[in-house]
Amino acid sequence: MDEDVRKKIEPGGATSAERFAMLKQFRQTNASVGLHVMPIIPYLTDDRQNFEALCANAKESGVHYLLPGVLYLRGATRKVFFDFIHRDYPQLYPKLQALYKTGGADKVYKDQLYLMVNELRDRFDISSSYSKPMKEKMHRE
Repeated sequence: MDEDVRKKIEPGGATSAERFAMLKQFRQTNASVGLHVMPIIPYLTDDRQNFEALCANAKESGVHYLLPGVLYLRGATRKVFFDFIHRDYPQLYPKLQALYKTGGADKVYKDQLYLMVNELRDRFDISSSYSKPMKEKMHRE
């Protein structure tokens, strides 16, 4: 939801407001609408304020489900990512190097993040299942 971060990660991409407006419009159809929050970048896009804003906008847009996924780094992507962090967010470089000793963020970090995400999904009544809305529609028809 932080537009300054989004512009660096996705230059030329649609704004968060434009994306939620599209989801809200799409929700007016009979389609199931989900929000795939991937990749979550530790220490950059993972804070509670960001996720509260995501969930509030998702709820307001009528989103059925939200699926999170933490950044996974391997191969050439790892070097490109760490070059980007070193250049644009040098204060995060040591923390991210420590967190990403392997391709994935460590388990303790992910467990804590997903606890927060689950709490917010529950609070905003957003499902964690992409198939649940489809199954509910099939039973109603």
